[in-house]
Amino acid sequence: MRAMIIKSYGGPEVLGMRTDFPEPVPKDGSGAEEVLVRVEATGVNRMDILVRNGYPGLTTPLPHICGADIAGTLAQTGERVVIYPLLSCGTCAMCRAGRTNLCLNWRSIGLHEKGGYAEYVSVPRKNVFTLPAEISYDEAVALPVAGLTAYHALKTVANVQKGDTVFVWGGAGILGSMAVQIARAAGARVISAASSDERVEVLRQLGADVAINRERENILERVAAETDGGVDIVLDPIGQATMAQSLEMLTNGGRLLLCGILGGKIAEINIHLTYYHHRSIHGLFLGTRDDMAEVIRLVAGRSVIPLIDSVRPLSEAAEAHRKLESGNNTGKMVLRI
Repeated sequence: MRAMIIKSYGGPEVLGMRTDFPEPVPKDGSGAEEVLVRVEATGVNRMDILVRNGYPGLTTPLPHICGADIAGTLAQTGERVVIYPLLSCGTCAMCRAGRTNLCLNWRSIGLHEKGGYAEYVSVPRKNVFTLPAEISYDEAVALPVAGLTAYHALKTVANVQKGDTVFVWGGAGILGSMAVQIARAAGARVISAASSDERVEVLRQLGADVAINRERENILERVAAETDGGVDIVLDPIGQATMAQSLEMLTNGGRLLLCGILGGKIAEINIHLTYYHHRSIHGLFLGTRDDMAEVIRLVAGRSVIPLIDSVRPLSEAAEAHRKLESGNNTGKMVLRI
């Protein structure tokens, strides 16, 4: 089969096309039943770049196939599907307690296991979700990582409610754009920031009530002017560069949702801002199967519409990686197989 593989760790140039890569053979029995999926589209996300560079603390066997965002058809039946990317062991304390998304031995498609940058992928049957006709393959690849993480953060962890005020960093990116719309669908007021006037306009089109150009305005001052004491929830996928500001802009009892380290992973914060103001910090990644079902429902009902930057053939994966690393994308970058 055709597959875009990582031959060695490094820059986008280490991605190379193989036309003779072995087609995966689904496992069967012992509770590990798998199905073969014909991949129609896959998404490019930050995890792919981390894996390509050599994920810190993880040795990925090479050659490797990236791609946690997978939409396609079941090879046997032709049913349209989208794949839940998180793999749980089923036997650890968390799994036994029904908290499979917190599995102590978790793995992810595209990170630990070969992913969607290929014609076929083999996945556990329990990770397969039917893809409604209302959702295109290109839109579907925004759901497994970005959509799932945004929904889990805002709804399951922070329990966003009508009347809450939510701040979203990077609202013109795919995770941020999904978060803006999910918060709006919940009835929240949304403030978001982006790096240019063009992206600020995208935020407005997504439904942000307040859109800030972070290159021109002081975010903390603007948030203070737009709120009575601060925001209830901050969604922060950046980390080191923004965490202190995220914590400071929260109102009493506010929740900071950390879901990424784009700006670095070591941050210095004022702990006094937590206990003295009852502010909490939640780290999270991906979400539950129930979260996945809800994201699909929202997108099928068009309450949330994935923002697509570009659609490219698989052969242009390296170019897509370069654009994502440059920060010049607006929304999801899609690879068609």
